[in-house]
Parts: sequence; C-alpha cells; structure tokens
Amino acid sequence: MSRRRYHDSDDEYDHRQTKRFRRSNNEPKQIEDRLESLIFRVGEKSSSSLETNLEKLAGVLQADIPNYKQKIFDTLYNSVTMLPFKISIYSTLIGLLNAKNYKSGEEFVNLAVANLEQDLVKGQFEPAVVKVRLLADMVNAHVISSTSIMAMFNSFIGVTKEPDIPQVRSDWFVYAVLSALPWVGRQLFKDKGDDLSNLLSNIDGYIKHRKKQYLSSLYTWKEKVYPPQEDYLDCLWQQIRDLKSNNWKERYFHRPYRAFDDILVNAFDHTFPIVTIPQHDADTVYPLPKVTFRLIKQEAESETAHCIERYMMEESVRTLMKSMYRNRKECASRLLSLPSRSRLSLYDTIIEVIFSDLFTLPKPEFPELFSSSLLIELCKLEPTVVPKVLAEATGILYDRVNIMNATCVHRFASWFSYHLSNFQYKWSWNDWEDCLDQESSPKRRFVSDVLEKCVRLAFFERIVEIIPESLVQLLPPEPTPKCKFERSDAESTDPAVNLAQQLFTAFKAKKSPEEVIEVLESAKASLFADDEDEYIKTAAEVLVQCVLTMGQKSISHATSGITKFKTVFKAVIKSGDEQIICLNSVYSIWERNIQARGSLEDAKEKFSSYTNSDETADEERSKLSNTVDNLSDEVYDAYQKQKEIFLILFQRFIIILNDHLYRRDQQDQGSPWLGFALEKLKEVMHAYYEEVFSYKETLEQLLFTSETDSRILRVFTDFCSLRD
Repeated sequence: MSRRRYHDSDDEYDHRQTKRFRRSNNEPKQIEDRLESLIFRVGEKSSSSLETNLEKLAGVLQADIPNYKQKIFDTLYNSVTMLPFKISIYSTLIGLLNAKNYKSGEEFVNLAVANLEQDLVKGQFEPAVVKVRLLADMVNAHVISSTSIMAMFNSFIGVTKEPDIPQVRSDWFVYAVLSALPWVGRQLFKDKGDDLSNLLSNIDGYIKHRKKQYLSSLYTWKEKVYPPQEDYLDCLWQQIRDLKSNNWKERYFHRPYRAFDDILVNAFDHTFPIVTIPQHDADTVYPLPKVTFRLIKQEAESETAHCIERYMMEESVRTLMKSMYRNRKECASRLLSLPSRSRLSLYDTIIEVIFSDLFTLPKPEFPELFSSSLLIELCKLEPTVVPKVLAEATGILYDRVNIMNATCVHRFASWFSYHLSNFQYKWSWNDWEDCLDQESSPKRRFVSDVLEKCVRLAFFERIVEIIPESLVQLLPPEPTPKCKFERSDAESTDPAVNLAQQLFTAFKAKKSPEEVIEVLESAKASLFADDEDEYIKTAAEVLVQCVLTMGQKSISHATSGITKFKTVFKAVIKSGDEQIICLNSVYSIWERNIQARGSLEDAKEKFSSYTNSDETADEERSKLSNTVDNLSDEVYDAYQKQKEIFLILFQRFIIILNDHLYRRDQQDQGSPWLGFALEKLKEVMHAYYEEVFSYKETLEQLLFTSETDSRILRVFTDFCSLRD
C-alpha cells in the first residue's frame, strides 16, 4: 500500500496540527472533546482517503492512550453503537491500535465482551446485535481469534436446545449469529471450515422445526403476492446459504482493513471466555418476529430475492435510520450516499425499507411521522428519481388495497395524505376513479379516508377544487358549524333562541365579558322568570354554541373566544352537570368537523379549570400532596379500569361476531362484513398489543376460550403466538 507524506494541507488527523492544538489548549476537557470529534467523524467526507485518515487517527490515539485511555475506549464503543454502519471502519481502527499496542487491544476486547453481556442481561437486544457484529468483524482485523468467535456462535446456537423457552428467545440468538456471518463468514470458512459447517447444520435443523403460527398476524397482504412475503429468519437463512454457495464472497461491504493486511497480519489476536448468556426470565421482552416486505419488482428479481447483498443493503438502510431518526435531513442525505455495489437499485431498496417499517405489525419501529418526513426529504434531495419511485410504489400499494391488512390500509392513508399536503395535493386522482365501481369496497373506503384526512390538513374548498368531480361524493360533509339557535325569527317564543339572539348582538357589538354577564342576568329575569335550574342548563348550552359560532373561522378563533369570555363561563358553569352540557354542545356544533371534535378534551379541561379557579394555592398544594401520597393506589386503580375496558371491548366484539354468525346459520364464512369485522378485531390487538399481552391469561380464561368460534379464536391465538 502506498504511504503518503503528511502535509499541513491534510485534514484534522495531522500530528503537527494536534501538537499545536495541545500547546494552545492544554485543558484535558478540550483534548477529550477533540479526540471524541476525531473518532466520531472518521469515515466522513474528506480530501484524504479513508485509509490515510485511519492511519493518522490511529497514530493520534496511540499517543494519547496513556493519558486518555478510558475516554478513547468509551468513545470507540459509543461510536460503534450509535453509528453501526461504520463497523468495518472502527474494527480497522481497533486493529491498527492493537497492532501498535497489544495490551490496548486486549482491554478493548474485554470491554466489548463485558458490554455485550450487560446488554443481554438488561434485554437490550438491538445494541447487542451491533456488538456481536463488531466482535465478528474484529476477526478480519486480526484483533480476535477465529476460535473465540466460533465458540461464541456455538454458545448462542446452544440456546435453541434450552427446554421450556419461548421461540422468540432462541430466534434472537440464531438471528444474532446469522446477521454476523456476512462480516466474518469468509474468514471462518478459511480458518474453521469444519466447525462452520457444523454450526450451519445445527442452524438448518432449527430453522426447519420452527413454528410460524404468527405469520397471519404479520402479513401486510392477506393473499399471496409476488415477490412473496417470508418469515424474516427463513429469508435470512436462504440469503446466508446463497453467500455460502458463492464461497462466502460478497460485493457490498467496503472493508478498509484489507489495505492494512501487511500491518495487521503481524498483530497478535486475542481470545476471550465464552460469553455468559443469562437464563431465561419470563419478564424479558424479546424482539417480535417479522416478515419481509417486497414491493417494487427489481430487475433479475428471481436472482436477487435471496442474494446476501440485498440483506446487507437493506440492513445498511435500517441501521442508518436507527442511528439518525432524530435528524431526518442528515438521515436522507446519508441514505442517498450509500454504496450500490450490486444489481439492486438503491432508490428502490430505500423506499421498500421505509415502507417495510411503516407497515410493520403490530407496531412500526420508528414514529410514523419520521418515516413520512424522511420520504419528503428524499424527494427534495433527489427530485428527478425518488418521486418517480415513490409514485410507482404508491400505485402498487393502491392496486393491492383490497388484499391489504386493515391496519396497514389506515397507515397508508395517513402517510399519503400527509405526503400530499407537502406537495400541494398534486396526484393523478383520475387513476383512482375505479374505486367508485363498488359500494363499500376497500379501495372506496381507502380513498374516502385519504380525502377526509386531506380536508383536515387543508380546507374543504381546496380539496374540492383539486380532485375530479366524480370523487367529490367521497368527501366528508363540509365541516361547517351547526348552531341550532342561530335563527332570525325575532318573534320566537323559545327562550333559548331569544337568549342566543341577545348574545349574538352583544358579541357583534364587541361587548366586554362583564357586559355579556349583564345580558345573561337580564335574560334570566325576563326569559326564565328567575327559574335558576332552567336558566343554568339553557345558558350553558347557548353560551357555548354562540361563542363557537362566532369563532367558526378556525379552532384558534374559537379558542380565543373561550379564553376571552372565561369569566362568563365561570359565572355559568358551576357544577359537573353544566360541564357535560357544555361538552355535548361543543360536539353538536362541531359534529361535521372531525378536527374540531378532537379539541373536546382541551375544552373539557378549560371548562373544568374555570369551575375550580377559586381554589387557593394552599388547597392546590394539599391536593398535589394527596395525589403523590395516593399515587400507587391510583396507578393500580387505573390499571384495573383499563383492564375492564379491554375486557368489555373484546367481549362486545365476540358478542357481535357470534350474533352475526348465528343469524347467518354459520354459512357466511366468505362474508365481506365478517372478514372486515375480524380485521378490525386484529387491528385493535395490533394497536394495543402491549396491553393485550399483559392481559393474555385473563382474556384466555374469560373470553377466548375453547367454546369461542374458531374463526374468532384464531385471530387471538395467532396474535399471542408472536411471543411464544
């Protein structure tokens, strides 16, 4: 390998620049910050080659290890955890340090193994996978011996022989081994060929005997499609077999340690004791199984479906998203700069992985807002390519709506409406007119759901202007307020109508809150003959209707009106009964406005605060103290109430479904309604899967018993098998 001379024009790894830095900034904290920055940034864009920067950085760290060893080790460790897509870069750096200082390499290996064991004890399986890959890749950098890594792999596969454990536990340990083999498989094939064959034979036996009852709960599509949906572990196993058939050669990874073979080959590698695997604990929550998601048919699909490069590219996208999901702009930029050293399209793969997470059941790994905003950023960065790929994917998804899981359809509608709101709602709406062919079809419901969400994100009139006239019938009713007291009949004998007219007149004359109270008091005597009860009930309803009607332009206008007339509400709302009247009045006036109805809880809090605003600070502190003292009791009570709600919910599901089956004499298995209802039951379980699992035993004993109809029971048993 050619060696470059150091020049002042080179980047921050220049030794002389570092010496000048130390002379002018001799504070240890500043030096530590500088070292941390150098380690985190290695592998970023630079005028020098990656190999040159690694060699320089290794020299800088080696000089600082005597004084800042712990800081350097912690930063290296944290960098791998936070930036797992740089594993090969950091394993090379560790290899160079090990070649210069055998003791330092040994200490880092021990640190990595100790942290892996700690992750396993704490049930932190995501970072544990990254550490397994790092240890495996350090074999290539001559830091760890092949014997040690093979012993660790065998101990992981040994978990599959443990008695009375859930399959998700053994699945994770098998996955940890399989996902590390692309990094270290070729080296193990050279050094430990027979041991590797035995390892793969044991994995093959385990894969063949796995139970996969849960698959129906995870499928995005309810029918067979091409490319097919597969269990994630089955697919990865086929990809590893593909890698093996190619003599463990892959064409995706950039392995910088190969440039330093003449240095690393002379280093002493390390051994470490077999990693201690904690015993199974019933409280440990293991990662749930998944299914592969294939959407866009790429070239040579039959050849690439199980190629290892596909897994490695998809995993690169996932690890980038995991490490940078808090910064969508940086994440999008890095995704588009990923290498594409195979027959697979980088853009197609990125879109597929993002949709794969969005449609993951029972719950996506990332917030839906992140996936949506990331797609927007990708479209902005590559406006000539990504929008076309995304439009193609959207078209495929729409064509498959009829066979799509109900939960996924809902997420699809939420994402698409949000995406359109960022691009002026431009879409080939005419292509979706086929949804009108059938009443109550999944496509029709989907388009109606999309339009309803678009109205919430824009204005009703705006959406009417954009979509074809034929689709207008799918729009929700125009979200105009309905005030039942807004009449022009001056001779009405209804006291409520007359009171409303007086309030409207006062509001239009911009009367102050005190003057509005005077109007109410005057009406109390003239319209209600001092009937206190009738007046309070009517005044509460009329006041809310009039204030919200005057503020109908927007929710902010309505909120401002409520705030402005706070003292008026305080004078009218004096008990819980009036609060309920107010909430019912809010709902009735905003019945057509879904977004406004979502403000009911805020309105409730406002009305409640107005009725309790006379409490002193001492009373508030007393209430807070009592709340803290009784917190455990309240949490327990809340848990019990939540449990009761779920029991009632699922009980009603079963009653309605059984009633439907009974009335149809159990001959309606192909009924669209029955299929839709079962999908809704599955959707509720997905939305609240953690709660459902926590109440599993109670649900089995009381509701989902052997006497339950098999079609209903299967939804529950398939769902529960996710953690079995």
